[in-house]
Amino acid sequence: KEENIGEGHGGKSKHSSGLRKETQDDTGEKSLWSTIEQITGIGIDDLLNFEPGLYDIGKRMTWASNRKTTRTEDMAYCLIGIFDVNLSIAYGEKEKAFYRLQVEILQNSDDKTLFDWQGGASKYNSMLAASPACFSTRLDLHTLEVPVAGGDPAFTLTSVGIRASLVVHQMDQYAVPESWKRQGATAFSILGTSSNRRHIIMILGKIGKAHSQYKRLELIADGLSNLSLEEGAFEI
Repeated sequence: KEENIGEGHGGKSKHSSGLRKETQDDTGEKSLWSTIEQITGIGIDDLLNFEPGLYDIGKRMTWASNRKTTRTEDMAYCLIGIFDVNLSIAYGEKEKAFYRLQVEILQNSDDKTLFDWQGGASKYNSMLAASPACFSTRLDLHTLEVPVAGGDPAFTLTSVGIRASLVVHQMDQYAVPESWKRQGATAFSILGTSSNRRHIIMILGKIGKAHSQYKRLELIADGLSNLSLEEGAFEI
């Protein structure tokens, strides 16, 4: 009725009162989402607009980085729906479940943030993380604006490891930190840059006598510049 949107007794608008309540409800809802964001580490926009799929891999891995599960395998299985991948359930495989999840992602996505992790490597491949916990301290791999051998930046799984077509820098040609050498490092490659334009550098160690086979030792952010480039595909 017309009188419901005018002033009632005491000069207070019934309609305005309703608007104030809606505003209070909105504020309460925002506070609830903020609490959920704080507890889970998942941004409000991601909570409200989530869609499963193979993108923002590194960020989505962080959502499970602090999770604890009774069974080791469930750290991987709980992510199947988030990434919308097919992965068989095989309790008893322990850490191998998370390795298989990463392989499935690798084979179906070109999102390099899969490699943006710190800490222990998978015992099945040094390029892949041992668990989601490794993604809790990401370096914010942002772009892959670096030259690649043959022009193909793809990472593909082979019978001996992961084949990566990237520029490899041999350490004996540069004045690199001694801490790199103490790890047994012999080369490094630039995976990309961070959002603040620092290089994301992968430290590599030679495997056996193979000319182009390395293992990943560490991922760091540094401000290296003016590098002369030596191209070459390699296995990790």
